[in-house]
Order: sequence, then C-alpha cells, then structure tokens
Amino acid sequence: INELRCHSGQCVPRQAFCDGRLDCSDGSDEMLTVCSKTFCPMSMFRCKYGGCISISLICNGEPQCADWSDEDPQLCGLTIATGSCYLPALSPYAHYAVTDCPTCQPGAVVAEYQELKYSCEVGHSLQGNASVYCQNSSWVPQLPTCIRANRDVTCPPVSSPHLSVTCESHWGNRRGWVPCDNPVTVGTIARYQCQEYYIPNAEEHESNTFSECQKDGTWSTDILQCVPECGKIREEVIPLVVNGQEAKYGVWPWQAGLFFLQAGNWTFWCGGSLISEYVVLTAAHCTWKVNENTLQVVLGKFYRDFDMNQELTQVKDVKQIIMQPAYQDQSGNYGSDLAVLVLASPVEFSPAVQPVCIDWDLRAIDNDLREGNLGTVAGWGLNENDTFSDTLHTVQLPVVSDEKCIKEQPRAFRKYVTYTTFCAGYRNRTGVCNGDSGGGLIFPQGHGPNSTWLLQGIVSVSPRRRGTAFCDSTYYTVFTKVGIYNTWLKRVLESVQPHYVKPKGKEPEAHYRLLYGN
Repeated sequence: INELRCHSGQCVPRQAFCDGRLDCSDGSDEMLTVCSKTFCPMSMFRCKYGGCISISLICNGEPQCADWSDEDPQLCGLTIATGSCYLPALSPYAHYAVTDCPTCQPGAVVAEYQELKYSCEVGHSLQGNASVYCQNSSWVPQLPTCIRANRDVTCPPVSSPHLSVTCESHWGNRRGWVPCDNPVTVGTIARYQCQEYYIPNAEEHESNTFSECQKDGTWSTDILQCVPECGKIREEVIPLVVNGQEAKYGVWPWQAGLFFLQAGNWTFWCGGSLISEYVVLTAAHCTWKVNENTLQVVLGKFYRDFDMNQELTQVKDVKQIIMQPAYQDQSGNYGSDLAVLVLASPVEFSPAVQPVCIDWDLRAIDNDLREGNLGTVAGWGLNENDTFSDTLHTVQLPVVSDEKCIKEQPRAFRKYVTYTTFCAGYRNRTGVCNGDSGGGLIFPQGHGPNSTWLLQGIVSVSPRRRGTAFCDSTYYTVFTKVGIYNTWLKRVLESVQPHYVKPKGKEPEAHYRLLYGN
C-alpha cells in the first residue's frame, strides 16, 4: 500500500513519485504521463512535467526538478546569449556527447546550433532522434529517451494462407505456444512448412523450416515463401474435341469453362487455363466486346451444363478483362489472340483445381513446339456429330511446321499463321472445334504421373466447313504462342496481384471459324 511499482518492476515508496528526484531506475516516477495530474500546494513549485519541489529550491543553481525546469533561465531572470541553450539534464539510461566540447556538463551554456549526440546503455533502445540541435534557445527536435529493449522488442507476425506455422516462446514467463499472427517476443521460434498444393519458391528454401526472433526485432532467417505448385495431375494421363475421349474428372485441374449470360441463362462460351489463384488465361476473341458482368468462370468442372457441378467445382465472377493490347479482332487477323481474366476472388486449390505452369524462361518452347511433338488440349467443344460434348474431352495433337501448315491450309487462311502463332492437329477429323477456343495446348516435362505440364498454346482459329458455321476438322488449328507474350503476361500478373510470385514449376469471315461455343 505504501509503495508503487515503476515501469521496470522496481518498487519505491509512494511519496517518492513526482518529488523531483529520480528514484526509479528507469525514471518512470518522474514522467509527464505519471505526474501530469499531481497537485502541488502553494508552498511548492510545480515542475513542467508535474513533479513538486519546495519553492525555496528554485533558481539556486542546483536543479531539483528531474527536467531542470526549476532552473529555467526565464524563470530565474537570467540572460544568456541570443539563441544559446543550457545543456539538458540526463534522462535515465541516456548519454549524450557535446560536439567539440567533451568536458561540458549539464547546465552549461552552449551556443546556438550546438549538436548533441545521444546513445543508450546496453539493453536499452533510443526513442527519438539520435542528434538534437540548439535553435532559438530550445533543443530541436524533442530530446530522446531510452527504454528497456528486450521487453518491448518484438518480431513481426508470421502469417500466410500458404503456410502451416506454429510459434513457441522461449523467453521468460512467456514460455509455451503463442499465436503466430501477432507480434512475438524475442526468443520465439516459428516452425513452418508449405500448405498442400504449395511448394517453396526457390530450391535454397527447401530446407528452411524454422526461424527465431532476434533481439533486434528481426527473424534469424527469411520466412519461407510458398508458391502454387503448377502443372501436376493426380492420375496418369489418358492419351485421348472431335474424336477425342472423355477425360477423367480432376485429371486436368487447370481447365476452366467460360460461361456467357444470354437471355438470362449462363451458356457455355469458351475454355481457359488457370495460371494463378486469381488469373485465367483465354483467347482474346472470347472476350471481345464482352462485359465482365456477363461472364463467369467455372473450375473443377466435368459436365458442360452450368448447373451440373461436382463437390469441388468453384464458380467465380470476373473482376476485370485484360486483352493483349495488340489484339484487334477480325481487322487484325486475330493476331495476339490472348486475354487475362482477373477473378473477383481467389480460387481455393484442391485435387480438382490447380494451376498449369507457364514456360517463363522459354527453356522448353523449342522442344515442345518441334514438328510432330504431341500436345494435349481439353474442352467441351463440338464432337464428330456436330454436337457439344456433355463432358470434358481431351485430344492429343501433333505440332505442325509453319511451312506445312501454310502449304496445306486454304489460301485465304494462310494469313493467320505468323511468328506469334503455331499450328497443330491432324487432317483426319480429329482436333478441336467450336467451343474449344481459349483452351490450352499443354506439353509434359518428364514422363509418367510425376510430369509437370507447361502451357504453350491457346486455341485460336480454324478453317470452317464451306456453307456452315462449324469448324473443318480436316484442317489444322492455329494456336496463340503463349511464350511470345511472357513479358506482357508477367507485367499484367504483377499489376493485378501486388505480391504475385510466379508458380513453380462481328460475324466471322467465310473461310475460318473462331472456336467459341455458340
């Protein structure tokens, strides 16, 4: 009852608080926050911070107030040179050096613009500027203070939807498990690993499993960064959408269905490929003069019917459509037929919803797109009976050289074969057709179920049968070459996802057909 506790934990007599003398080792008994409401009798002098001393002790040349306010020159009627200052009293745990005057003591008069350099005792940290200056008889900026370091220093929270993390404190009375999504104390150890469907973003982080909070408020190692694992399938590929074979549900987890709002109903429109939590890549002609509010993207889908979904199906609104700037639709011969759909909310990865990989460094593009190499494309497009597939189908298509494609395609169609496109397919009625536009042509890296799949092409245009609106599957299909647009694509991804990290791993002319689903 007769004692009060200092901020440091020390206990001193109650009457020692706000009496002008520093009785707490940390000076907390003579602070403005403690003494501001103290009442001083008429016989006492009130220091600037609120402490009380005998009025007989002011202006006696010996400071009694902890802030030296009882010896203020104006109070004592003293005259000093214009602009000069008195050296301040020392605050607890603080030291200062007077530039060019190593023997000067507190209370001495120094000239205007004199600099003081502050430092703290070991175990304490400086609160304020390390350098202050005498200006117009005042010290500017405000004089700093020193506080105990270890008790107040914390490390930033460790929190990420991509991490599984636990934190254990090894400091003082706070030993034990603590929340990781709040600042943690010195000595706390965070242990973590990537969540399912995510992997470390670099090989050097594969052994990064823990970090410790250090005395300077930083973690001992960079916290593990995890990125979506891309291009993986759950089962062995079925080498299977004209004359294609029905795919197994979930085998192609990046396959997206685009649905367009027509007459109040969501109608299948195009395909697409998921490349991150927020982004689906498709063909620009699928989005030409289309409003975001009239599109929905469905992932983890097997049946073409909008209302026939599985447990892992996810339906997403489209927040933004970003077409490749060079795309000019028919007037531009459908060049740069590429668009990014930014989802209104991130997908949740699952066995049926995962991203495909992009060949960011172009290491695989020459091999993947060599003549005769087989790529796989999935879709719900027209089959050999000229009806839309009720379920997702896939087909394997060989890459065709530009020379062969130009030679064997109808003359009016040859202008669509450019440096930014490539051809693939057969001339035996096996290939992609109406409704498959925007889907991805993918290639495996490696062999067997552990292969990683890269997206190299986007279904763009194909010749159509004379007198019909249907594709002619006896000709090759033109695909947009994704790798040509890597720089633009990366820039778009970084703009729509500030913390994006690349995952690892009008009526058509008579002689061609855009392959969307209407």
